Amino acid sequence: YDEVKEFSSYDEMINFYIDYEHTTTSYMLLKNRLESFLEKKLKKLNKILTLIKKDIEDSETMESIKEKGDILASVLYNVKKGMNSIKAYDFYNNKEIEIELDSLISPKENLDKIYKKYNKVKRGLTNAIRRDKEIREEISYIESTLLFIESSTDVSSLREIEEELIKLNYIKSLHNKKKTKLKKEVKYGLIEGEDYLILYGRNNLENDNLTFKISEKNDYWFHVKDIPSSHIILKATKLTDELIVKAAQVSAYYSKANLGEKVTVDYTLRKNVSKPNGAKPGFVIYVSQKSVVVEKVELDKI
Repeated sequence: YDEVKEFSSYDEMINFYIDYEHTTTSYMLLKNRLESFLEKKLKKLNKILTLIKKDIEDSETMESIKEKGDILASVLYNVKKGMNSIKAYDFYNNKEIEIELDSLISPKENLDKIYKKYNKVKRGLTNAIRRDKEIREEISYIESTLLFIESSTDVSSLREIEEELIKLNYIKSLHNKKKTKLKKEVKYGLIEGEDYLILYGRNNLENDNLTFKISEKNDYWFHVKDIPSSHIILKATKLTDELIVKAAQVSAYYSKANLGEKVTVDYTLRKNVSKPNGAKPGFVIYVSQKSVVVEKVELDKI
């Protein structure tokens, strides 16, 4: 057991037990519901990402299609309607090739057909690259949300994550027909020392609020490199190696890394962090960063 609790009467003890069981049940039900939904969503997005990757790989033939059209254009004056193919000099690869033709259409239509195919593949590649970027950002968002759900310790923090997902139209509210309004006051976690403050976000909305509303431009911003983690803000009159390691360890603790695992933590001035237009909560880009490698340890050992 973690603690011994004394009660002045049986009634008080029974009421405590009932409240505790109700809270624990509500917490587990909500936690399981949110995790189940997001894990299914994540699985679906990874399947889409695999298909997009295949589309991008298939588009590698794009330049060879254009080259074929350019070669045909160079000998188009020799092509007659009714021909099934024509031999031509491939000036890209310094060899002779044979280009297949549709005998039922004109030479010009054969050439247009090749360039149309090229433009279609080119448009497909552009869309695939855009979708790849969007899907990867969404996967990153969901992975970070799952991290925050796992680290939540009470129903209240889970409700805030639920409201965030409702606002982003990931899930529908089960509480009422109207959209749940997010609380105006967005909180954050706090670790206080004699000459420093370390602030950390406990969900994606808190991350955004902390980074862009609470912090000042000359505060230091920390984030584990390439894996979901909380945004960490270090407020200190003097930046020391000891404080850098401490803030980096807090960043590692509130990340997807496993205990005992060594992780790279990036840090930079808050003014070097920005949010792209239309990006999901918690997603940022940053420049001029430095890095430090730390081990993920329990919070009480930091």
